[in-house]
Order: sequence, then C-alpha cells, then structure tokens
Amino acid sequence: MTHESKIDQATLETVRQLILRAELQSVRLADCKVSTKRRAADSDEGHDPFALVTTADGKRDGEKLQCEFNFTLNAAHESPDSRRIEILLTLEATYKVPSEITVSSEQIRAFAATNGMLNVWPYWREFVQSITSRAGLPPLTLPLFRVQVLPSAPATNESPKP
Repeated sequence: MTHESKIDQATLETVRQLILRAELQSVRLADCKVSTKRRAADSDEGHDPFALVTTADGKRDGEKLQCEFNFTLNAAHESPDSRRIEILLTLEATYKVPSEITVSSEQIRAFAATNGMLNVWPYWREFVQSITSRAGLPPLTLPLFRVQVLPSAPATNESPKP
C-alpha cells in the first residue's frame, strides 16, 4: 500500500529545475493535535478503518521557498475495544532556491505536492509511529509515499474551425 501524488509529465518538466536545485534547509513541526477515543463495537460501521488526507502548498520569498504540508489521519484497529486515533499535523519546510530560477504559484504547488512531500513524508511517518505508541496503541506504520507521473495530454495541431 502506498500514498501517492500524481503529476503529469508536462508539469513535471516545468518544475524540473526547482526539483534539481532547491536545497532543503529545515523541517519544523508547526501545529499538531492528537486525540484518541474509545469506540463501541458498532461505532465505526460504514467508516474506513484508515483515512489519510494530505495537502501541500508554498510561497517564495527571495531565495527562500516556504512550503506547508497538512496531514490528517483517522485510524482504528480491528478489535472492538480499541480506540480511534485522529492526528492533525502541519509541517513547514524551508528550501533555498537560486534567485535566477523563476517559478509560478502553480509550479510551487506542484513542487510541494511531489518533491516537497517526498522530503517531509519520513518525518510524518516517524511522528505517527511514535505518537500511536505513546498513546498506548499498537504502533501504526504509514504506507510509503510515491509520485506517479502521468502521461501528458497530446497536443493538437488542429486550428479552431470558424
């Protein structure tokens, strides 16, 4: 099982220089909330035992690129007397980017959702495994993160008909 971000080949090409030249300077925990709740045997009927949502964005300030990554995890173990855990976590990553590289907000978003997420995913995985254990639950190991490159839509050479 993996968690993945999808990017088309054309978009990947537009952020290639950013991926190759951005240098990760720091990763910091910006915000966190963890809650556990004992659940009744039928309380999760119709709910996924494991739900994971991620978002990523960023902004540039001179040679710095600040990216924010939000993670939401809801999980439950199989036994009816176990507890559900909800984890909300925000990580911030700072990159140094050479000033000659120009990027749009869409390119920054694509970089954050792919390369940036690859950089911070190990921090997120370790946090989840550690916090579930500290909460008295069996340690939860998250899936790996992968970037899936999709083929670009073929360009059409047809001119619009009048």
